[in-house]
Amino acid sequence: MAEKLQPGSDAVLAIFPEGTTSNGLQVLPFHANLFQAAISANAPVQPLALRFEDAATGQISFAASYIDDDTFVGSVWRTLIAPRQRVVLRFAVPQYSEGRHRQVWAADVRAEVTKLLTP
Repeated sequence: MAEKLQPGSDAVLAIFPEGTTSNGLQVLPFHANLFQAAISANAPVQPLALRFEDAATGQISFAASYIDDDTFVGSVWRTLIAPRQRVVLRFAVPQYSEGRHRQVWAADVRAEVTKLLTP
């Protein structure tokens, strides 16, 4: 991953640092080891929050959830039969580690993502 993040590379790397899925009502702890490649390459991290909403009401939608005992097929089926959905992406300012240890940086990015999800 660090090799692909080196200057001059046109690669884009996306990680989901929670390492699992949730119902979207809270942000789970981030796995700090996923930030090591960005530290090694001195690459920025773009904090991003993703939320599914009912397109008509703007309310949080759980149709696409894939947690606990959900199956992939069940999740896809719920998504297909649900009322029209919209995915809302919110971005914070990209940030560099600036000497922070990966645990600290992961916690800082998690705090940014949490703020993005706060109405």
